[in-house]
Amino acid sequence: AGLVLADWLARNPLKEIVSSRVLELGCGSAPLASAVAADQRASLVVATDGNSTAVRMAQANLQHARKRLGSAAHCLRVEQLDWDVAADSTPKGAYDIVLFADCVYTEAAAASLSACIDHCLEDSMQAQVYGVIPDLRVGAAEFCRELQRRRFVAKELDLGVSANADISSVQGTDGCRREEVV
Repeated sequence: AGLVLADWLARNPLKEIVSSRVLELGCGSAPLASAVAADQRASLVVATDGNSTAVRMAQANLQHARKRLGSAAHCLRVEQLDWDVAADSTPKGAYDIVLFADCVYTEAAAASLSACIDHCLEDSMQAQVYGVIPDLRVGAAEFCRELQRRRFVAKELDLGVSANADISSVQGTDGCRREEVV
């Protein structure tokens, strides 16, 4: 799903990203959406994950990508962030845009993610959240309810060809069909 989000952002550059402060939650080992945001001239991009191993891997992957990102790399960093303690470690409203992809696996994670987004996102009409979450995921419905309870308004976006970005990537790099991998 991270690849889907990154592909969608790359195909649909957002004017809101230019000069904005962007937070990616749950980047895993590959902060792809964050790299796209940096490439689209955000002023600050912080890719985060709660798992220290994922953070170290993301930092190493970012080091390899710095040459390709060029001057855009200066605004991008990777940090560990536990959603349950974000209120203690991150200033309230520190980000204009929050990105996430496939971060909810339990109802508890749904509550933690929505609380983290609510805390970290600037309280303004220009603030935006862009995320990819599978419909048939434990916690997906709870996550949507939590965001509504916090007065967020959800709008489903057409992913177009980006919806198949993960399938295309597997076929292109491994020469196999998704059914053979999954």
